[in-house]
Amino acid sequence: MLTLTRRKLAYGTIASQNPRDRKTGNRRSKIKKSHRRAVQAHVIREGSISNPEMRQRWSRLFKSLYSLRSLSTNWNGYGAEAPTLRSIFLARSSLERMFYGVLVPDSVVPSVEGGVGFAFRRGDALASIEICNDGDVVVMQELGGGIPKANCHSTAELPAVIEQVKAFLENGT
Repeated sequence: MLTLTRRKLAYGTIASQNPRDRKTGNRRSKIKKSHRRAVQAHVIREGSISNPEMRQRWSRLFKSLYSLRSLSTNWNGYGAEAPTLRSIFLARSSLERMFYGVLVPDSVVPSVEGGVGFAFRRGDALASIEICNDGDVVVMQELGGGIPKANCHSTAELPAVIEQVKAFLENGT
């Protein structure tokens, strides 16, 4: 069993795994790999994804998300912060929620504000969800090249935000 430690960050306290477990030694990389495989296998096994193209798309989205952990500060050459483990964790749980709610992002990218972003495009409707390192969730919506509308939410509102974006992309409202 792994022990959990708490790290105090500028924006709050998060739980993280202790890299050393007394009985088994260093298990951090093994846990990350096994969890990654379990999530990807779950996506591939899911009965609602019988289409091989959709299976590959979801697998690519999860891989893109996991690759963000390797970014460092100034990843874009303009001083952007790298996504924190907290924002990546929130993005992963959001991506899983999107999977079950059948809202497929076009891409998962690092945010220039520091965090993780999801981009969506359906016809003339554009939307993005950014999970920032400071705990804010920023939603941008644009319809037909009009003026973009941006809203800021807390992470507790993520399920409602995902539903709002899904409704916007489907109905344009």
